[in-house]
Amino acid sequence: MREQFGIIGLGACGSNIANLFESKNYNTLYINTSLEDLGTFKGAHKIHIKGAEGAAKDRKRVLQLATETFPDIIQQVESIITQKYVIVIFSSSGGTGSGLSTPILRYLSQTGKVCIPVVVLPDGDAESAKANENAYNACAELMSIQ
Repeated sequence: MREQFGIIGLGACGSNIANLFESKNYNTLYINTSLEDLGTFKGAHKIHIKGAEGAAKDRKRVLQLATETFPDIIQQVESIITQKYVIVIFSSSGGTGSGLSTPILRYLSQTGKVCIPVVVLPDGDAESAKANENAYNACAELMSIQ
């Protein structure tokens, strides 16, 4: 069954969870704005969003950078994640995951793939106002995907 699922980890949180899938031999792709974070994963499939070294919870900046390089990102995603079912894992409170999730899920769903978003929510009042704002905006955008 694992050969039917591709796993995409967005940002540090999503990639750490995706790494657990890779340890079970799932086809896994890590996408991050931080080269340092990407370097912690042994998997061969990694995409660095150029122009940033981390997102610092700035999802607007991540969206801007992703827009500039989106055709290249998608080309790499398509060549690596060939499975019909795609699990996309990310934190809604950070910058990379919350910024990249909607465009990637929207695109993949338009290609006929079955997308399964796994969203890690912030811990309410224990998180910063910015983290909660990012989560709200990311989830609102996700709800707009058909």
